[in-house]
Amino acid sequence: MFSHWITAKYLYDLLTSEPECVQVWDLRASEDFRRLHIPGAKKIEGQQLLPLVEEFNQDILIVVVGEESQLKNLVDHFLSYDNVIFLGDGLESWLSSGYPVQSLEGERMGS
Repeated sequence: MFSHWITAKYLYDLLTSEPECVQVWDLRASEDFRRLHIPGAKKIEGQQLLPLVEEFNQDILIVVVGEESQLKNLVDHFLSYDNVIFLGDGLESWLSSGYPVQSLEGERMGS
């Protein structure tokens, strides 16, 4: 079982070594997602999260990205799900680590 929080480095390692086993779901505002997100991330509205998790393949790890306060409010609801984890410090930790990002238009920036 995973801790429910992971680091940007751990997520980057997962995405580069086993991309078929992980999905990144981004809960941030639509305009923030359009501007910048982790490559391959899917935009999910907060109210969609639980229904989507319940119908999703349990063999895929879901990494949820959002504002830190938003994520802290959600963690307790997902403690019983082994396949749902949260990116600690949100997109800021990803950006400060220098990992690649993407805009909705498909531009890649960073390493």
